[in-house]
Amino acid sequence: MTAYTQPTHQPPLYSNTEPLLGSHDAEAHDAPKFDGPVVQTALAIRMAFVRKVYTVLSMQLCLTATMSTVFICSPSIQRFTHSNAWLTFLSLFLSIAAMLALFWKRESYPVNMYLLAVFTTFESYAVANLVTYYDSSTVAMATIITMGVFIGLTLFTMQSSYDFSHWGTYLYVTLWITIVAGFVAMFFPFTRWIQMGYAILGTILFSAYILYDTHMIMQRLSADEYILAAVSLYLDVINLFLSILRLLNAVNSDS
Repeated sequence: MTAYTQPTHQPPLYSNTEPLLGSHDAEAHDAPKFDGPVVQTALAIRMAFVRKVYTVLSMQLCLTATMSTVFICSPSIQRFTHSNAWLTFLSLFLSIAAMLALFWKRESYPVNMYLLAVFTTFESYAVANLVTYYDSSTVAMATIITMGVFIGLTLFTMQSSYDFSHWGTYLYVTLWITIVAGFVAMFFPFTRWIQMGYAILGTILFSAYILYDTHMIMQRLSADEYILAAVSLYLDVINLFLSILRLLNAVNSDS
């Protein structure tokens, strides 16, 4: 999966800038379209960008949820996917390839839409196959918790003037720690308590990534790069869901 100094003696600083979506006063100062970061554009352009991002994201999540539901409800599909585990690794490889191509062609319509569909389909297959190894009630609970956390963090970030940009380095280092730990776990399975700690770390990490990426897509991307923004948030949501799923499974197994 992919992804992108803290004050020590005082509370987090809030700049004098507006929240990411701006204030209603900005409507009176609408400017022509600006080919720079979305945050520097007129309010109408910012709102259009946000609508596009979350429309695309919703479609991606709907596809993943639908495919996962079909896999969970179909024993024959489960038997096929479990007996052909190589398809999951192939889908992950192809999703990464499609994502790299999407980054390259992110502003080339309609090529970017085709690549988005390919990426989401392969990613959804991998997720759908993975959730079949968990109890359906645990999957449902993880889904509800994930959506609640995502919506809450998104609303907080959108109305906040806090600068999350300095989180990037710390998140990147922590991400690589979790990746290395996950790779080690493939050969040396973790104990139940270590699995729980790993899941908690992942939950905190990708919750923080939602805050960071929601803030940075407005600061770094142009209004035409809404697909790139949607993919970034989609990966955050999927990884948060998988971390919460592992955590709930570890808790249920312990009890």
